[in-house]
Order: sequence, then C-alpha cells, then structure tokens
Amino acid sequence: MQSNLSFSFGASELTDRLKQVFDDTLTGYWQIQLSKGERSRIPQPRYLGVVQGRVISSGIEKLAAWKPFLATLNQSIPQLRQPQAQQAFGQLQQELSSKEATPLSKIVVEMVNMKLVTHDDVTQALRQKILIDLDTYLFDYGGQAQFFSEPELVVNTPIRGFELSGLFVEASNRQSQWKQLQKYIPSLDSTLILKQEAIAAASMPTAQQQQLQNLVQPGKNLAAIARTMGKDPLEVAKFFSRLIERGLVEIEKSVNTSGNSQSSAEIFIVDDSPLLIQQFRQLVEGWGYQVKYSNNALTAVQTMMESQPLAIFLDINMPGASGFDLIKQIRRQPQLASLPLVLLTAEKSVSNQWRAQWANCKFLAKPRTPAEVPTFRTDLRQMLFEIAPTTKDMVV
Repeated sequence: MQSNLSFSFGASELTDRLKQVFDDTLTGYWQIQLSKGERSRIPQPRYLGVVQGRVISSGIEKLAAWKPFLATLNQSIPQLRQPQAQQAFGQLQQELSSKEATPLSKIVVEMVNMKLVTHDDVTQALRQKILIDLDTYLFDYGGQAQFFSEPELVVNTPIRGFELSGLFVEASNRQSQWKQLQKYIPSLDSTLILKQEAIAAASMPTAQQQQLQNLVQPGKNLAAIARTMGKDPLEVAKFFSRLIERGLVEIEKSVNTSGNSQSSAEIFIVDDSPLLIQQFRQLVEGWGYQVKYSNNALTAVQTMMESQPLAIFLDINMPGASGFDLIKQIRRQPQLASLPLVLLTAEKSVSNQWRAQWANCKFLAKPRTPAEVPTFRTDLRQMLFEIAPTTKDMVV
C-alpha cells in the first residue's frame, strides 16, 4: 500500500486530507478510525466507499450486503412503504435470501423493472444516507484513515457515485445548519414533550395533533422519530425547531445524577430462553443500549408498558403466547403501537418471514450454529442502527 493512502488527521482536517489523495484510480474503501474526543467512547470506524474516485457510500458497514442496502432504500423511498409495494418488495427479499450473493447493481435493475423505484430514487436515497453519516464524523473528530482497494466494487456498485468536493460542500452547509438549530435541539438524542395546552390554544387541526401524538412519545429521541418518518434528521430537526419556537413542543430536561454520559436508548426483548436473553444483553449493551426483558410471554406486554423502549424484539415460539399473538397486544397499546417490532426465530421459514412482512415487522434469524454468530451479530447491529440508533451512532 502506498504511504499516501494512510494518514492521521485532526478535528476538521479530514476533508482537506481526503481531497489531497482522491483521484479517479481509487476503487475500494477508506476505513476511518475515529479517535476519542470529548465523548467517553471511541466512535465506531466508518467506511467511505469509492468507485473510480467517486463516493458511493458511507457508514459503519461496507455497501457489500443486500440487506442493509434494501433497508436504506426502504427507509428513504416513501413508495416502498406503501401497501401496494410491500408485497413485491417482500417477495424480492425472499428471492434474494435463497440466492447466492447478487450484485447490488443487478438488484437495482430488477427493482426498476418491477417499477418499485427509479434509478434517481436510488441515487437520492444513497446520497442522503452518505450526507447523514458525514454529519456524524466529518468535522468533529481526529483519527486515522487507511485505504483498502476492492476492484470488484466496479461491478457491485448500484450507482455512479458522487464527486467528493461537492459532497463536502453540502456536508459543510449541513454542519452550519445543525449549529443554528442547536439553540432549539441540542442533539439527535434529544427527547421531546408536547405542550398540550399550547397546542389546543393554537387551534391545530385534529389530524396534525394526532400525527404529533404518534411521533412524540416518552423516551423516543429525535433520531428515532426521523427513522419513523423515513426522513432526513436535519429536515425533521428543522420541523420540530419551528414547533419549539412557537411554544408547542419543548425539549425534555434530562437528569444525570452520576455525572457520566449514559445512553438513553432502551431495547426490550421477549424470549423464554434465559440464555438467549443473557447473550442478547451482552451483545447490545456493548453497543450502548440498555436492555429490558421478559421471559414470560403472558406478562410481557404489561412489563414493557413500565419501560420506554425504542424497539421490541419478540421470539416467535414461546409457551402461552406466540410472538404473533404479542404483536396484536402491543399494537393495541397507544404507548407501544408505533414502535419497531422485530421477530426472532431459529426457524428461518418462508411462512414466518411472510407473516412478519404482513404484520409490518422486521425479521431476524437466530444463529443455529457458532458459525452463524458473526452474521447474526452484523445483521443485528445494522438493524439497530436503522430502527433505534443511539446518540453514539448519530451525533450532531
């Protein structure tokens, strides 16, 4: 590896250093290991994907796998979440699960032929994801950057990519906008409170009041609200800053008696296996989550009502009530109804995956052998980043 493709950088230096080494011969990933700053934890490394000198991705994972790729499209392209598209989109996922690795470029062509998306939809979705990720690390951290060549990306890439300097200009503009918003919204970890009397006095239409009630819930931070809405967190922050300015919404004051920075991201899991719960806790608590749990399906919903989870994981096969039974109970509770639900099972059957799709839930197969654990860990980490990011993942 050439020495100029590995370098150290200080805070606010990364953009200039990358500009110096970028050219149209680069195809692969920049691994950007961030150093510990004011926060108590070293942020996760980022992978900046490039094809022939143009940026195609940025995130905590490479753009190689189809699952996180489709999750990004589903989150960012509204028509994929419409009922008429869900069945075809679910069928595509089933087909990909039964095949060997399929290049992302071919997946996009198939989706376009199915009239699920256009090439412009995909391009804009990936551009938005890159910019959101750049928000988290581009200006505030120092660290180490190293380039790893991966020529096969030329075939796999779903888009032509973006010119680096143009992305950095837009990222800089976004950084300025975030700073202007900080007087209203300190960070994406901020939780909101509706001021009911002010909303009533403002004569807000009932439909808008109900929409706010569905979005602003106890323990749900701004990052999670943006995920629910499927919108750019910056645009969501602008929207709520206007409501704060009008006195209709306020930031919840957090009380921290320990003096230490703690993550407020809480996950709930229901499983009748104490061993599985223990393993799950050890894994996700290492990523900055608090875990509440129940191993009794019959009392699980009552227990989770006493919690403030951002997402709920449910085993399918349990004595007393199945995961699908619990979905019905959870959806009847206004406090829980809009939370992301994930079904867990060791039985990766087509029928279970279809039932999860129809129940508007995500599906995650448990590892059946030690060899499957790394894949499960990667899939779980990506899913949590998509549905319940912590402030350590998404930092203003």
